[in-house]
Amino acid sequence: MSLSTLADRYCPNICRPFLNCVQNSPIGKRLVSGTFWSVLGNGIGRCLTFIAMIFVARILGKEAFGEFGLVRATASMFVTFSSFGMGLTATKYISELLHSDKERVGRIIGLNYLLSFFVSLVITVIFYFSIPQICETLLNASGLVDEMKWGALLLFLMTFMSTQFGIMSGFQDFKGQASTILIIGILAIPIYLIGAKFSGLHGAVIALLVVTLTNVIINSIFIFRNVKRYGLRYSFFESYKELPILWKFSLPTVLCGTIAAGGVWICQMIQRSQPNGAGELGIYYALMTFYAMAAFLPGIVNNVMLPMASQTQGRQNIRQLRKIVITQLGLNIITVSVVLLPILLFPKQIMSCFGNDFIVSSEVIFLFGVYCMFTVLAGTVYTITASIGLAWINFATIIVGTSTMLSVAYWSISSWGSLGLFLAMLTEVLVRIVVFAICILFFSKRISLQLHKIHSAN
Repeated sequence: MSLSTLADRYCPNICRPFLNCVQNSPIGKRLVSGTFWSVLGNGIGRCLTFIAMIFVARILGKEAFGEFGLVRATASMFVTFSSFGMGLTATKYISELLHSDKERVGRIIGLNYLLSFFVSLVITVIFYFSIPQICETLLNASGLVDEMKWGALLLFLMTFMSTQFGIMSGFQDFKGQASTILIIGILAIPIYLIGAKFSGLHGAVIALLVVTLTNVIINSIFIFRNVKRYGLRYSFFESYKELPILWKFSLPTVLCGTIAAGGVWICQMIQRSQPNGAGELGIYYALMTFYAMAAFLPGIVNNVMLPMASQTQGRQNIRQLRKIVITQLGLNIITVSVVLLPILLFPKQIMSCFGNDFIVSSEVIFLFGVYCMFTVLAGTVYTITASIGLAWINFATIIVGTSTMLSVAYWSISSWGSLGLFLAMLTEVLVRIVVFAICILFFSKRISLQLHKIHSAN
């Protein structure tokens, strides 16, 4: 029995429109092609990385694994600023201009590389010399100074990796992205095992650094291949001509990322300062490792949809844009629900994979599942609004949501540990969705006029 027959028999109102979109629409065909390669590479690669993290957690134990996650989270938090939102900017503008203005694409790539290098260099130097103070006063972990110094180099490499990922998404090179993640997933297990087994926490941090460096090298190869394929050239000296896009798109993007990541990082610091804080963070990072698995399919859909939505916006086709939005939301709701089922049904069995000391109460697992669902939905909304030029509305939602999260975290974490941490993060996501809806209603007339103007021009 064919897929179309099953769709007609069991859920024609839901499946048939989607299948028609896939079969008859260029968007559907591109979505299937991009998603296929992304699922293939990301699925296997993420599973291998997930297994590597299980090994690291079992070797290090709950507290040391919490410290390992803290080093990685601190570097990631600074990356949101040092990358200056150039990854998402590259995705939007490269996909939008690739077939119409190759000179601008070359300048945008050059601007991405130059800005990423200089900003990340400055942030890395500041972070490196601030490490003793950060560990002593903020992290309450003076023993992490050496690991955090390696984290400064990790920050520099992760900034480039973020920018490169955005450039590859702009080229819609989903096969290249899948190949990179697959290769990294294969290499990650032996690298992490060797590092953690022979040198504990310090070795695990070095292993993370080696994996990130390898990722940057492989990304560079695929980007160079795409530049040759489309007949482009890097334009560093004339990249200043593209500086206006920093205000229009990059600035609100980096502000959103910095505030959101900074808020979560502060919550983790509050958790770390509590009794048994490192152990509670170990549980949090173990669950977030599973979240990376749960969110990878929605992330793939967002990754495939953003350049398509941006390109559609550039071509002023509002009808196709609506199809993209509906398809993206539907796919993400379905996929995250399916992936979350195992940990919701068998929490003890899954968490015991990390070690018996990682087993937590059902309340924590339930709250984690709810958080995952709403975070994926909020991420979908963020991607869509960014692609159609509403980045400043995203910024407003992030400001209100993060402020609320910190207020809740101040009392909930000290009382309930990791449960309070997820409660604060869930509150942030819910508030952000509500504020976004209010902003859309407030600006609805202005947005409708813009869409009507574009539709009339079409």
